[in-house]
Amino acid sequence: MASPRFSIITPVLNGARDVYGYIETLKKQKFSNWESIIVDDGSSDGTTDILDDCIAGDKRFYVFCNTLVREISGPYQARNFGLKLAQGDFICFLDIDDRWFPNKLEMQAKQLKSNPEYCLLYSPYVRGNRGASFGKVRKTPLGIAPKLLVKVSNPIPMLTSCVSRATISDLFFAPVNHEDYLFWHFVISRLNSEQIAEYPNPLAIYCVDPSSISGNKFLAFQWLWRCYKRLGYGFFATLLVLFLRGMLQVFFSIKEYISPRVEF
Repeated sequence: MASPRFSIITPVLNGARDVYGYIETLKKQKFSNWESIIVDDGSSDGTTDILDDCIAGDKRFYVFCNTLVREISGPYQARNFGLKLAQGDFICFLDIDDRWFPNKLEMQAKQLKSNPEYCLLYSPYVRGNRGASFGKVRKTPLGIAPKLLVKVSNPIPMLTSCVSRATISDLFFAPVNHEDYLFWHFVISRLNSEQIAEYPNPLAIYCVDPSSISGNKFLAFQWLWRCYKRLGYGFFATLLVLFLRGMLQVFFSIKEYISPRVEF
């Protein structure tokens, strides 16, 4: 397989304070055959002006304003807008406030070149507070295949994902909360296990803003309930899946708590 070209889709809404870090994380990529499609979703803090200044002269960056109508708040339509414009062989997603390690695209390009059957790649990631220089590694439970895990939870971290554009040519993000879970559920249902691969080491950093963490567990419960109902789960099946998902979250929390800190 020839060296792939990546399209990186980034929705942004009032992300002015994160623009410089975002541009830097892409310019530091060791693999250079990529395009960044940044879709502004109605920012009022000067985000697009800062972007224009930062990317001047670098033809790999493209900035657009989302013209698709949103049924609910959230980044789903901005991502859909970006999907319509993507020209790469593979699609990656990166939010404006998250970061990649310099070898993210390089390692996934090597995986794809060595294994042309791969259509979906992902990896563990480091979860750390905004502004910190360390965090904890978050990875899926060892030995649980994505095709099984996706029935309960989301096995594909958005910020580490890499999916064949041909695989998702007719797929878009739905107007629901937790739209990423539904999206990956439909993607994985199209593939067999041999087409999905995980890179063993962290390739990205998920930046947590402590001030934005919501304590509204009931609202999150409602969102998940609607997702599972949309997938056709019955009442008792939904209750069972929510219970299993809760157990997975406990597992993740304990494993993250006892794991050593990782510097980045």
